[in-house]
Amino acid sequence: MDVSMHQRQQVALLINQNARRVNKHVMEQIHEWVPEHQVYATQSPEESKEAVRDILDKGYENVFAGGGDGTFVGLINSLEEIAEGRPWPRIGMLRLGTGNALAHLVSSSSPEDDLRSFLTQQQRDDMPISLLCDDDGVLSPFAGAGLDAQVLHDYNSMKDGLAGQYAGPLVKNVVGYFLAAFSRTIPRRCSQAFKGSKLSARITNTGDQAFILGENGLVQEFVDHGDVVYEGPVSLVAAGTTPYYGYGMKMLPHARKYPSMFQLRVGTANVAKSLTMLPSLWKGTYHGNSVTDFVAESVKIEFSEPTPYQVAGDAAGNRDEINLRVAPQPVNLIRLI
Repeated sequence: MDVSMHQRQQVALLINQNARRVNKHVMEQIHEWVPEHQVYATQSPEESKEAVRDILDKGYENVFAGGGDGTFVGLINSLEEIAEGRPWPRIGMLRLGTGNALAHLVSSSSPEDDLRSFLTQQQRDDMPISLLCDDDGVLSPFAGAGLDAQVLHDYNSMKDGLAGQYAGPLVKNVVGYFLAAFSRTIPRRCSQAFKGSKLSARITNTGDQAFILGENGLVQEFVDHGDVVYEGPVSLVAAGTTPYYGYGMKMLPHARKYPSMFQLRVGTANVAKSLTMLPSLWKGTYHGNSVTDFVAESVKIEFSEPTPYQVAGDAAGNRDEINLRVAPQPVNLIRLI
């Protein structure tokens, strides 16, 4: 297998040592393909930021984020802060985290196979992807509020409660999310429904254009600037420029169909109905009255009460208002073939 010295010299790896799949064996595999001095193993956001600064100063053309979606978000936001007009490198993903939404998008498999594929491929295969930007200026490929974020908050709470215990490592996967949903989120939602408590939202188009989508993601209706896109009850509001949430769940199947826009999905189903819809939601094939899809450049989302919010699978507190827009600069993802 022919790997040129130039190819090796032009790639850096940013490895999140806290990521679920990072261990000694994985690091040994990585060092077989990339020299150790080009591998930045970090344990904190501060260390990651310093690593990104060094990567930019040394002019690497390609950088792989080794971790989950949070590692990618940390990388792009550090680039945004530090680059100061310098061109960004191409960005690759190594599937080493928990949910790995972007890893699904670029066909990532194992770190060894991905690095072999990248270093031996004869042609570049880039995938430009736009990013969301929220009120805090955080860039990300997807975000959500409501049921999905509540499950995430409950999962984190459960995981923290089991830290240091025998069962702790057993819940750091998709099983943990389902456990959190059935033991915490769903009972709470049922209790709220019994008491008559219902979340509602008003979503306003703050960009130049937005579209209401029909079946198969086709444009059904144009929404003017300043017009209300949606107003009514919600169970979740999801937005993103990538089709995937974690674990290959195709929550936003139309996100890649409209360049320089993001998909917005409003769900209104109660907990019981959401469970029956889950298989088709997971595959991205659901179409029905319980979900309404839009694409937009910029929106303001106002909730009737503070509701859990998540950014790329990381809990981000409770919000009663969220402003989302498409960031002006897309990134070039390395697609692995």
